[in-house]
Amino acid sequence: MSENHNIIISQKEISNKIEILAKKINSDYFGKTLDIICLSNSALFYTIDIIKQLTITTRLHSAYYIF
Repeated sequence: MSENHNIIISQKEISNKIEILAKKINSDYFGKTLDIICLSNSALFYTIDIIKQLTITTRLHSAYYIF
């Protein structure tokens, strides 16, 4: 089955925004430990992409809800 998708935001644009966000977090939380809470399974990939670019100490927490 073939699906057609319209790309709204390119992968490059997303990567650039993640890089900007990570730099801002690194600056704002320099010298501190940041607790990151991921509340959605689908957000985990985005969260990990940000964490990869962080230079500060982080702790990742996740919550999964089963309905």
